[in-house]
Amino acid sequence: MKGIYIYLLFLLLALCSCDKDDQQVSYDTSNSFDTSSPIASLISRVTQYETSKDNVLDGTNSCAVKLPVTFYINQHYNVTISNPAQYAQVVSFKNEYNNDDDVVHFNFPITLVLHDYSQRVVANEQQWQALKASFGNDSAYNDIDCINFVYPVKVNVYDTASQIAQSITLQNDQIANQTLHQLSASQILNFVFPLSVVSTGNQAVAISNLSELETNINNAAATCNAGSTTSSLSDILQQGNWKVSYYFDNHEHTNLFNPFTLSFQNTGHFMAISGSGNREGEWLVYTENTSTFLHLDCDQAPINALEADWKVIEVTNSFVRLKQQEGNQVKYLSLSKM
Repeated sequence: MKGIYIYLLFLLLALCSCDKDDQQVSYDTSNSFDTSSPIASLISRVTQYETSKDNVLDGTNSCAVKLPVTFYINQHYNVTISNPAQYAQVVSFKNEYNNDDDVVHFNFPITLVLHDYSQRVVANEQQWQALKASFGNDSAYNDIDCINFVYPVKVNVYDTASQIAQSITLQNDQIANQTLHQLSASQILNFVFPLSVVSTGNQAVAISNLSELETNINNAAATCNAGSTTSSLSDILQQGNWKVSYYFDNHEHTNLFNPFTLSFQNTGHFMAISGSGNREGEWLVYTENTSTFLHLDCDQAPINALEADWKVIEVTNSFVRLKQQEGNQVKYLSLSKM
């Protein structure tokens, strides 16, 4: 009955909503999500400004340096980059010698474009270093550029608090990303299916629900990251410390693990370290039917919530995204290198 009432509410509010096409607003609860859901993060990474392509310059996924920009690196002075194709030149400068620092020193001021398309002017080196430090973990902004939406795309937004509904036509990535990030805690978004995406090879794929959209984005993410690391997951996890950057089990519960630092040891044990006491567990990476899994085992709260055989969806040298499904129950876990 609740679904019927919500549908009727959308029907009644359609004419006074911000549906620019003046069409009926319909709502499908099975294909709706809020900003804390796993699919929201994936859509954000698909539609965000491409901030990872210039990491050879700025070393962060949180922003990109607006071109043209002038800098010096090692013994190369007054180097100007005016288009992305020239990033390869910076790589060659860094690979010339083994005894230099490979640090890019910008000629300030520079303009940064953040993942949400906003821009910020940085006046000097001190501001730049302070800003980079403030970004913190940037794994959430590793853009997925191997898949794109075919626009226009129609979405319905419903505010559960004010009971106001609106229909929006998204015309490009910037509008889609900003619409997503402007959702309040009480708002939910629903794509109007079918829609289309274009993946590797410029092949259009028709998408009929959120589950299909998630699958296609996950496959694209794996393609984007192919070759980004030559190390195995076991080796990657043993390099440095990690933290739980996202945990979803019906709802997001990441804050449960904020106090903990994870350390994976070559003995098959891991430590969850915190000021209130440590937890110890076991871990194992294995392959089954061409899929890679991370097995975590711990009987001490709250780390015991991570106990499962997690399917590896995406992996880089600093980020691991995992999924665990039993029937209709789906959990998500992301680990980010500290």
